[in-house]
Amino acid sequence: MIRYSMHHVYPCLRRFVRHYTVTQCTSTFTSVLAAKTDASLIFQFGVPKQQGLSCGFEFKKTLLKNHFFHRHQIWLNGMHTQPLYYQLNTNTNFLWVNLTPIGIYHLLRDSIATLVNQGCPFNLHSKQFDHLVERLQDVEHSFQAVELVEKALLDYYNSLKMPISLQDVSPVCDYIVRQKGMVKIKHLEEKFKGSSRWLEKQFEKQIGLSPKDFTQLTRFRCLLTRRINHPKLSWAELMDEYGYYDQSHLIQAFRAYTGFTPTQYMNDVSLNLNNVHFEVE
Repeated sequence: MIRYSMHHVYPCLRRFVRHYTVTQCTSTFTSVLAAKTDASLIFQFGVPKQQGLSCGFEFKKTLLKNHFFHRHQIWLNGMHTQPLYYQLNTNTNFLWVNLTPIGIYHLLRDSIATLVNQGCPFNLHSKQFDHLVERLQDVEHSFQAVELVEKALLDYYNSLKMPISLQDVSPVCDYIVRQKGMVKIKHLEEKFKGSSRWLEKQFEKQIGLSPKDFTQLTRFRCLLTRRINHPKLSWAELMDEYGYYDQSHLIQAFRAYTGFTPTQYMNDVSLNLNNVHFEVE
């Protein structure tokens, strides 16, 4: 059994952080995450009864096969355009900081192109994160873990002396999300008065994906969320709503982003939901 709880973000951080998710496992839990435009910082809190390897992430057919991290690390999980397989071990607690599409770029202040479909220990040398891992081991409740991590993030972002660049593509990303990914690149060029070359360069640097790849993944995530929230909607209705021209087009997208056909993936989601307790705090 796994318990999920979602925690809201302090208003000043919403430009960078979408939400916090806490996972608390009473038994080993294995699942798959569909491709998504969010990156994550992952913190373990509390003292697990199981020592050593505590959580493993595996990208199918990529460099992250069988890569695990220890509880004495903070883990940085980049945006993934392929299905992400993970295992949470018995009696472990994790806080996932789900970043906005440009959240990692503003955290690292460097190109994130190499982080797509990758994960690595997070080593940001700043006083805000000094001893944070050790302090999290003494935490007993999820809200305490959220408070500690949120304070470190808030202090770090407030300490940045470099102003956010005028080249920031946040407004473009926000617009694509509001349009549910159903927007042409030519329209983006006209609306934001930027050339295709400018969009390509800035998206690769700040998002790690091309504008086209970002819009396509955003559209798929919107369709997937709508299907999960409204299971009685037919696939035909969803294809029409989100601009998938035929069934093979939709199946191709599902295989690329989840590793399954639509029916297989929804069956997997239903099976996992039977072992999940979810709440919002």
